[in-house]
Amino acid sequence: MSTSDPRGALGRLGERQAERYLKRLGYIIVGRREKIWRGDIDLIAVDGRTVVFCEVRTRTDSLHGHPVETIGYTKQRRVSELAAAYLRKHHLGDCHARIDVVAVTLHGPSGRPLLEHYQNAFDSPP
Repeated sequence: MSTSDPRGALGRLGERQAERYLKRLGYIIVGRREKIWRGDIDLIAVDGRTVVFCEVRTRTDSLHGHPVETIGYTKQRRVSELAAAYLRKHHLGDCHARIDVVAVTLHGPSGRPLLEHYQNAFDSPP
């Protein structure tokens, strides 16, 4: 991990873990850290006929709270707006879409990474 940006390195590590996990489930990854408008979406995938916008939250352990606890209303609204902008940009307005969250705890109770996947975690794009 980079010492100049430990949070960024931690986030990228969590995103790689989440990507591997989603691929094992059969998702097709179509975007990583996709820059849209004034932000980015961690992972964009296709699950069957659904476009999935995935927010990845990573913690080294659970001592300072669960990764999902860091997603407040403002972040939810922001991800939803970015997802809607992506759909407009790529002319995918008629597609089914949802927003998932993958919570990554790098040192879970078993000593191995713990990944928790929340499908349709909050409001989908308008």
